[in-house]
Amino acid sequence: MFNQRNVTEFAREELVSKIWGSQISEKESMWELKAFVNFGKTIEPGAILFSQREILKFRGLANLFKKKGVALKRKPEGYLAFIPQEALPQEYMNEEEAGAYMRGAFLVSGYLSLGKQGYHLEIISSDKSDDLFQTATRLTGVDFKSYERRGRQVFYLKNLDTIIHFFVVIGAVDTALFIHDTALRRQVRSQTQVLVNYDIANTYRSFQAASRQRVIFEKLVEDGELYRLPFALKEMVEARLKYPEYTLEELARELNLTRSAVNHRLRRLIRWKSGQG
Repeated sequence: MFNQRNVTEFAREELVSKIWGSQISEKESMWELKAFVNFGKTIEPGAILFSQREILKFRGLANLFKKKGVALKRKPEGYLAFIPQEALPQEYMNEEEAGAYMRGAFLVSGYLSLGKQGYHLEIISSDKSDDLFQTATRLTGVDFKSYERRGRQVFYLKNLDTIIHFFVVIGAVDTALFIHDTALRRQVRSQTQVLVNYDIANTYRSFQAASRQRVIFEKLVEDGELYRLPFALKEMVEARLKYPEYTLEELARELNLTRSAVNHRLRRLIRWKSGQG
């Protein structure tokens, strides 16, 4: 299954293995190629540069290119894919084709992070703006935000539900399920850690309180004041000194009292030693 470090690569692998085939229409594949042109590393008009690693990683690219009459030319830095004009769409896109366009954009220029600081997905356009991508977001209901970085337009998502919706729209359902599962596991871990921290803090406070009580009660015994105490308070002193690590609940069980009664007697003892009771 996926892991945190390579979720982007696995999403791309899923798209290549599940989408590029008989499942998509002719026009959808044309819109994917259009996204390659607009979001890929364009060296010259109609020519996109793919590194050798990208070609190997995007299994199925060669079949798509062959089907669409795309020529590949070997270069020292990778492969140039020459996309003929007739392989690109000439009409306006519909909702399904909008998903295909966004799919192609993510494949060549997308990045997904599920880091500890939050969720982040971005797609970088080769131009300062991309009206087609904005049209695609309106058609699919995926609410991308955007900003300009180094002369290029960056479209991004940070909302978890929107990111999941995006992957469903472009056909990466397994990736969407993985992200959802990751979010649930994080939520459970977070809630568990809150409870653990609360328990640790509560235990520490109880220990600190018990330590202060023990010091006061030991002094009370040393000063010979134990015999002056009422039986209920004397019993409480003896119990606290005998069980210094006990919580109020444990002391209550030992003395067959309520927690409130134990707390009340401990407060009376502290006031007694302070000359207030």
